Amino acid sequence: MEHTLDPMLRASLATLAALSVLGGITAVARRGGGPRIERVGLLLHHGVALGVAVAAALGAMLGGGDGRPLLLCAAGPLLVLCLQEVVSARLALLSVPPVVVGLVMQGLALLGVVPPALAGPTAAGLAAGATLAGAVTCLWRRRELVVPRLRVLLASQASALAVASFGAAVGILPAGMNGGLWAVAAGAAGALGTAGRLSPTSPPGLREVVGGVVVALLALVVGVALPLDVASTLRLALWAGLASTAAFALVSVLIDARPSALLLRGDTTTNASLPSPAALGVMPPLYDDALLRRPGRPSVVARVPARRLLEAALERARAAQPVTRGRKDEQLRVEVVTADADLDVDGDPTDLAEALCAVLDNALRVRAFNPEAKVQVHLRGGPSAITFEVVDSLPEGASPAQDAGIPDAEAPFLHPRADLDRPGLGVSLARARLLVEKNGGKLLTRSSAEGSTVQLTMPRRMTKGTVGQA
Repeated sequence: MEHTLDPMLRASLATLAALSVLGGITAVARRGGGPRIERVGLLLHHGVALGVAVAAALGAMLGGGDGRPLLLCAAGPLLVLCLQEVVSARLALLSVPPVVVGLVMQGLALLGVVPPALAGPTAAGLAAGATLAGAVTCLWRRRELVVPRLRVLLASQASALAVASFGAAVGILPAGMNGGLWAVAAGAAGALGTAGRLSPTSPPGLREVVGGVVVALLALVVGVALPLDVASTLRLALWAGLASTAAFALVSVLIDARPSALLLRGDTTTNASLPSPAALGVMPPLYDDALLRRPGRPSVVARVPARRLLEAALERARAAQPVTRGRKDEQLRVEVVTADADLDVDGDPTDLAEALCAVLDNALRVRAFNPEAKVQVHLRGGPSAITFEVVDSLPEGASPAQDAGIPDAEAPFLHPRADLDRPGLGVSLARARLLVEKNGGKLLTRSSAEGSTVQLTMPRRMTKGTVGQA
């Protein structure tokens, strides 16, 4: 008996295949977006989704329904994609039953043991339950984390799983009513999960969502103009909105992966001076030091006394300062003010000590143009956070150097008169900011003619295993 594909189902399966191919291309192109093993996993997921699209089309043509049982095969890798490492490896085991059940039910439908009209809705219902449980788990886990990057990532993965559960819920409806939207939703969910994994901003953001809404509205206009019935018009709008939002998210990640052309353009309006030749000569080792993910450096989470971290950073910063005119004691005197000597903090001790050392080193360098400058460290803590505040100030009556100011932690190499008034390129503060944010904290700076202040705020408690994924 010859079977043909419904045009809407054909378009939906083609959309699933197209989004899978685009997602695989994104995983390959975004080389700096994550560990290699993670990108290989993303590539395998999209390979499975592409296979689901092809197998679903073949299954429908052979009389095994519209391929909805194979939705579980796509839901399995999607759960691994969204839950593994971010939430829990045990929860990622939810992927095993969907894959097995999906393959068994599709086989039974092809053999005629189970009617396709029963196999499809049953499989879609199981997929909806699994992916919805994953979305709720991500949202619940997000409440317990203090790491900003992981909170954003969990929100992105929750949205991907919510899209998958919506598509599976639609798949419970009869084939004539769902129009293959389950396939579009499976492809969109995989694309959104991939984009969230590979991009620091974890799309979809406002731009992608607005773009999807605009495309959906255009599809509504087209459906009314053709004219189509109300159900077909709504299916067309949902299909266009889901597919376009997912495609925009992947394209955004691909665009971010390209080297920015703006870096190659000369800006004649900038007031930043070039580093001195001596500074340029030490830049190669700085490049290596600025790499936060160099091989062989595992991240750990430990609870360490804040005072011990500060003492280690002070010792390292003092050792790095030049000794001139026999004024070692005066030049390296740092006043530490603390309200609670028993404060402790969770994080990677190496990262935190290095960040503190970079900030202290920056404060001590102000003595290059005024040896009378005073450096103070204020250590304050509360139930949820701890703050290190490093202040360098000039004595009353001292004249500050012209244009002297703290380097911008957001723009290393480009602070005013970097090689003259305040020695250094600004790389240390930029690196300190990255290290602090990697451990879930914030680094804030402010400067004036009287001096400058750098604040490092860290959460006191952090879930183990989250450091290093920012």
